[in-house]
Amino acid sequence: MANAYPDIVGYVSVGNEASVEWSDHLISVEKLVEHVNKVKAAISQPVTFCENYVPWTNKLAPLAEAVDFISLHTYPVWEYKTIDDALGYTKQNYLAVAELYPNKPVVITEAGWATASNGRGIEPWNASEDLQAQYYDQLLEWTRKEKILTFVFEAFDEPWKGDAHPQEPEKHWGLFKVDRTPKLVMQSLYG
Repeated sequence: MANAYPDIVGYVSVGNEASVEWSDHLISVEKLVEHVNKVKAAISQPVTFCENYVPWTNKLAPLAEAVDFISLHTYPVWEYKTIDDALGYTKQNYLAVAELYPNKPVVITEAGWATASNGRGIEPWNASEDLQAQYYDQLLEWTRKEKILTFVFEAFDEPWKGDAHPQEPEKHWGLFKVDRTPKLVMQSLYG
């Protein structure tokens, strides 16, 4: 598809969150490098791999050499940070990787804040539309100032994710609800 639609496909990732220990589809670094090299040989677009910041700081060094740019995920709320610590923690995540690979572009390909939680991994008081809006305001102010390409996670809530509980946090990361109504963070644009 990258070759068929070069005017639409700007970048290609060979995978997503497949090197972290909690992944149910874990793949070796050696195999990831092999996949990156195979894809790079077949297309003209830049190639990356999307992963949590931690593996980039240690075991993914060989992969960092192979990719054209590093795609980093950072979720302070999943790591028990409050809104007061969130942006500082995000900056630490980014800088830990960017400083380790000074000649490699680093893109934040996932950053977000849950708007609801049943307590599985995120305390319910630490997940809300207000906190999401605060985090995105802080995140975007910093990344625009520093010219860090950033993708927020995610456009719409995904009710099929996680367990059956309706407040399971995996379901509630969208900027919009499932019915496409804007959450607080988007209401000034789409309210």
